[in-house]
Amino acid sequence: TDQGRRAMGGVFLGARTGPVSWLAEYDHVDDEDDATDGSEQQSAALIEANVLVRDGHNLKLTAEGRFFDDDREDGYRYSAVYEYFPWPFTQIRLGVRLRDSEDQDPAQNGDAAFLQAHVFF
Repeated sequence: TDQGRRAMGGVFLGARTGPVSWLAEYDHVDDEDDATDGSEQQSAALIEANVLVRDGHNLKLTAEGRFFDDDREDGYRYSAVYEYFPWPFTQIRLGVRLRDSEDQDPAQNGDAAFLQAHVFF
């Protein structure tokens, strides 16, 4: 556009080793602002292990990171989620998510526990 340019790219990978399914992702964004002759780059990465405990029971372990090239603080998030599929198209999830960042905003640095029920149509 007249205001600037954005270039984005990403790489995804999936693999299975026995009862563990692995997911990995890396994304990079490069913004250039023509008005200020400035640029900004940021990246995000994720690695996830899904462990099949037994039929209908899954344990999901996730580590994520967000990285900036300026003075903003990088952030990390770790999750452990137990997933139960009692019936077809139904999922119950119980999990904990830990955030690690220098940011003082609780939304960026607060820990959380959650219980979710999903019904798929």
